[in-house]
Amino acid sequence: SHHLPQQLQRLVSYTTNGHHLFKFQVKAEITLVELQLNRSDLKFRFEEAYLERTLSKNIVMTNPGNAPANFTWNTIPGFTVQPSEGQVPAGGATICDVVFTPPNSGDLVEGKLVLKIEDGAEQILSVDGQVEESAAMFTAKSIHCGTMAVGASPVTKTVGLQNTGQN
Repeated sequence: SHHLPQQLQRLVSYTTNGHHLFKFQVKAEITLVELQLNRSDLKFRFEEAYLERTLSKNIVMTNPGNAPANFTWNTIPGFTVQPSEGQVPAGGATICDVVFTPPNSGDLVEGKLVLKIEDGAEQILSVDGQVEESAAMFTAKSIHCGTMAVGASPVTKTVGLQNTGQN
């Protein structure tokens, strides 16, 4: 979001050699520090074959101004941002990784990550993520290993697992 520049105008007076008074007018245009995000929202959904515990997506923060922009991310449960704080150089860009760690329940997690900008306006990144609950059970209620002596060679038994979840 662009913010209108503010005008500043001041009269500066100074004296040389104790008695020569000089004055000049200073005019300046002041703009807030700004970071632009390449996305306003992120949706995280796990693919069926994806076996990692977390899911990560990139966002790009661009600084269109002529001064460095210091930033800090305020996160919510289930989501983190790396780096969580730092500085984007004037005219530069920084890539951040937003990481979603789903709860074991499979519930939808949604909310807003707040990008705080020193001397600037906050930016909001809406996020939501979900993974279907996983569940499995043994196909047999018990495994019979027979009589085994302590210290004897190990015995291998096979047991079946059945997917009882939605994932």
